[in-house]
Amino acid sequence: MVALAALAFYLQLDLGRADNGDFTRIMTWFVDSPVGFDDNFPTDPDDLKSRFFTQYLPYWELTFPLDSAVNSSAVLLWLPGVALNWALYSPDVLSLSVMSLPARLVLLVAMLLLFAWLDERLVDPRERLVATLAIGIPFLLLVTGTDYVSFLNSFYQEGASFVFLVAFLAVALALRVRGWSRGLAGFALMLLFLLAATKASNVYWPFIGIAAVLPPAVAWKPRLIGWAIGIGLAALMAYGALALTMGANIQSTLTYHSIFNGVLPLSEDPDEHLEELGMADADECIGHSAFDEVGGICWRDRKNNISRGDLVAIVAREPILVVKGLDSAASAMQDLTFPTARVRAEEPPPAEARTPLLNAWSLVKQTIFPRGGLLIMTLLTYLAAAAWTLRSGGLRSDLGALGLMLTVATGVDMAVAFFGDGFQELEKHLFVANLTFDLATIAMIGLLASVALARRTAGRASTRDVSEPE
Repeated sequence: MVALAALAFYLQLDLGRADNGDFTRIMTWFVDSPVGFDDNFPTDPDDLKSRFFTQYLPYWELTFPLDSAVNSSAVLLWLPGVALNWALYSPDVLSLSVMSLPARLVLLVAMLLLFAWLDERLVDPRERLVATLAIGIPFLLLVTGTDYVSFLNSFYQEGASFVFLVAFLAVALALRVRGWSRGLAGFALMLLFLLAATKASNVYWPFIGIAAVLPPAVAWKPRLIGWAIGIGLAALMAYGALALTMGANIQSTLTYHSIFNGVLPLSEDPDEHLEELGMADADECIGHSAFDEVGGICWRDRKNNISRGDLVAIVAREPILVVKGLDSAASAMQDLTFPTARVRAEEPPPAEARTPLLNAWSLVKQTIFPRGGLLIMTLLTYLAAAAWTLRSGGLRSDLGALGLMLTVATGVDMAVAFFGDGFQELEKHLFVANLTFDLATIAMIGLLASVALARRTAGRASTRDVSEPE
């Protein structure tokens, strides 16, 4: 399976995501524009279309501007690949394929840790084989799926979230099976730190992931766990406040979207909310993005007069918007085919590069995975199943703890995605929620396989007992 994963990564080395405009706010640590363009923002309409949204651009001018509007731990993931590119490929041109090689290696190591965990937990060869197939095959399809892997060849921070999350979960499982140690726990905490610092929307992860890092003796002492969580979160949140500082324009755009292209379109009486906020004349802004003609005017006129406090006030006056917002996010789930297409570097026209074999997980996901209310019910079912198995011990307990953490993260991330930026690129902002739901689903598949094996073994033992002569 690891060999197949390596082969799948190799076959997709020249696949990536087109830039929707987000690259520029962080890529300037290393590059200033793609190769073949005189300027990062071309004035010619045809060049502008070719530059943004439509195709994957694999080569960039490696000039090291060291200037960025956003600080993110994603830079630390890209840095080894940039150094490798500079040393072995070119000191002037950055190939995203080369930059992504360390990230792909991390995913392969995480896969090896997954199988090492299964080997440690299961002694019986038959049980080990069944668990390896039930958990390993879905994980292989997910981690090598084009819709996920294509983010590695990009300057989207989602790719770093993907790598850091998978790596953190692998080390957390190693902590459970090998016993708690300061070194391993420190490594897991570092990965949790990197995950939380990848994007502002990941800042909730310390609240969820810290329990997987604490020693078992601490986990059952409320006072100690309270101190541990408090200290850890204070440090992580302090870093987040410094490292994830965004420009005023980015912050105001997010706020505008969360209000005018988020909660107000779902409200039963948006005019009343606008009147309460002193913006009774802004009804024409509802449902418009800050990047379209009408919304752009609205954003410029009102960006200095709106705040996250206004969003809280709207939701406080109409609490049903919480349910509607979560339902909207749930309805947008299971789709990773949003505008920044996965294409090869060919023009014109760009060649679509989603093969059924290499993107099988995503195709199944789009076809049969639940959305909307059914997804909410599925998450509640996952929570019940995970909580039921937490004290079972062994493999089942590990899967229960993993499933519980990932299921909670899915719900939280759905809320963060919608109330953070409204309907604006909602499918893209649900990337982590999709990833955590998929991983939680794999944990549930493993649980079902474990329960089925246990019942089969118990049935055989019962049959032997009955058939033995007195």
